[in-house]
Amino acid sequence: MIVAGPYRRVSFDLQRDFALWVLEDDAALVDSLVYDIRKIVTRTNEVMSADMGMPELEKLHVVKASVPVKSVGGKGPVGLVLVKWGRETAFQQDMFLRTITHELLHHWFPGPADLDMATALWLSEGMATYFDTWYVRGEWPPNRPPYGQYQPSYYSMSAVMANFARVPGTMKKQEVYIKGAWVVHMLRRIIGDEAFQRALRRFYASGDTGLKGTAEFERIVEEESGMELEHFFRAWLDSATTPEVTLENLNVRRVPGGWRVCGTVTNSSPMPLPPVIVAVMKDGNQVASTAVTLPYTPAEGEKVQRADFEVIAPSLFFTLVLDPEHDILNIAKSGRSAHLLFVWARHPQGMAVLASVLI
Repeated sequence: MIVAGPYRRVSFDLQRDFALWVLEDDAALVDSLVYDIRKIVTRTNEVMSADMGMPELEKLHVVKASVPVKSVGGKGPVGLVLVKWGRETAFQQDMFLRTITHELLHHWFPGPADLDMATALWLSEGMATYFDTWYVRGEWPPNRPPYGQYQPSYYSMSAVMANFARVPGTMKKQEVYIKGAWVVHMLRRIIGDEAFQRALRRFYASGDTGLKGTAEFERIVEEESGMELEHFFRAWLDSATTPEVTLENLNVRRVPGGWRVCGTVTNSSPMPLPPVIVAVMKDGNQVASTAVTLPYTPAEGEKVQRADFEVIAPSLFFTLVLDPEHDILNIAKSGRSAHLLFVWARHPQGMAVLASVLI
């Protein structure tokens, strides 16, 4: 690669063709940047090659380019990460490194595959967002810069990709980057890690077979998982619906060795979901949990998906939490947690006991 202009090449000392290119004005940043970028490259290579079984990165040139605008952006063609930093924008090293990580992941997503961006842009940007937040940084869900909290949209992901030039930029980010990452995560939870990894290796291999789109990805995932997933893809890609999963009908009773907690998990916006975890928690730690599988579609005569659960808590001074690890893109504002003491106290028997204690 050739970099034109007054740039200086700095090696990462990783025994490969890896280097950082900076202007002389950035000389004071070099040592810190090299240290941090080396960690990112090492970690990303570890995830993608050792954990996922995909090709290891052999060449990388990172260029910090100065541009005459108030913006930050990046490009990630194979072998290069170009970060365009506005001259009028104060330098933020954390944002710079996050941009590098996302663009670096494009070396695998799409990597050598030729994607049909009209249907598969989410398999480039959503996949890079997901691997950045879940695997490389361990910061799931994707609600920190440069991504942000997902906000429900009236655009479906498929509509955004099909009309990309006419859709507002904020909607593109919401649907393709953030929702795309959530869809990848839920798909992995449904089919399991091994099938997920096999599907990635097949889909993101050489693009000699021509353009690959969502239909091709869906076919490969179904073959590797042995599952029928058309309903999943149609619901999450072709619809703007998002689930509203809540805890209902909670009841707490004393049993030998603890407290039996029963209830119902409901989703008032039916669509395919991974198993929903209901956990008993104390100080951020899970002490007991159960996985609830909602029916594929609502039962006859029902308008919501629902399934009952039961879990044992060691005492009443714990909290019941729905989906504590954020496995589902859930827009419900309430009904996500409940303190067991309050649940017990609302029951007639609990109210009587509590009243006798307070008198």
